[in-house]
Amino acid sequence: MAVEFGPRVANEGLVFAFDSASNFSYSGSGATIKGLAVGVDASLINGADHEEELNYGYMGLDGTNDYIQSNEIVLDSNRITVDCFVRTGTSTNAQVLFEFSSNYTTVNDGFLVSYCDTFSGITSDLLIARQGAAGKNLRAYSKSLLPAGSWRHLCVQFDETQLVSARNILYVNGEKQSPSQPQSGHDADNSAVNFGTHKLFIGGRDGAVGPFLGDIANLRVYNRLLSADEIRSNYLALKSRFGL
Repeated sequence: MAVEFGPRVANEGLVFAFDSASNFSYSGSGATIKGLAVGVDASLINGADHEEELNYGYMGLDGTNDYIQSNEIVLDSNRITVDCFVRTGTSTNAQVLFEFSSNYTTVNDGFLVSYCDTFSGITSDLLIARQGAAGKNLRAYSKSLLPAGSWRHLCVQFDETQLVSARNILYVNGEKQSPSQPQSGHDADNSAVNFGTHKLFIGGRDGAVGPFLGDIANLRVYNRLLSADEIRSNYLALKSRFGL
């Protein structure tokens, strides 16, 4: 009798991950998340908490001052992937989904993904941003890709080997998306500098700016680009947890 295996989550190049549904990753109490890759853990700050729904767990953030802060993550590549499941709330305030460094604009080896109407004076919806030595590279996508109250699989990639117009890449539910705003005038940096070593701030900029209202689960950071097939496999492997 043949045995058919379902989709599997990619593990090659994984440098940070947590799964709130795993007792190994989070016990259900306390302020420490145990990382599932290379020993990088994270902390729940200001009351960010674990929630349960159906057959999965996730971290809930209140849009006031909650956030999650990892220990330092080493990204020694100029091609990276961040992958998670996310459910947004109804706030229209500037919100940080995740930011690599305490403020990506002050370094040339960090990045930002924000969900908002404006952030740092830039009109956008779902903004994917990198600050290089010569300035910002930005892409904005429609906020309607993350409808409030609904879970979505979000995969963000930065590929610094491409033309600046093609470096900031977004997949939602396993499908590649086209930017709604090319952010003309913000393709400023042609360098291919590697990303560096920073903490990842999930749900706010260092606890001070852009608190996120919503829920995040199964976040993974890779020190490489996942292929389109791997991204779709990550989505298919876990989507049933989130009613997708």
